[in-house]
Amino acid sequence: MRCMRLATNLRNGFLIRLAEVSMHNLALTYSALGRHTDALAMREQVLEFRRRVLPADHPEIGEGCAGRDALHAL
Repeated sequence: MRCMRLATNLRNGFLIRLAEVSMHNLALTYSALGRHTDALAMREQVLEFRRRVLPADHPEIGEGCAGRDALHAL
């Protein structure tokens, strides 16, 4: 039973990470297409997502803030 819980946790962790990376890539695509409002909204969602699942000092949170701030400058 313990192995099943571990496998479920690993699978769920992988799916969470996959969703976050997909959202990040979509934000980059929106930005490249000039859809900056959509890109900013998606970046906000990615940042919120990262803050929920990653430790506060994780470098991807800083990267998310930088990306969001760069879109605000456009």
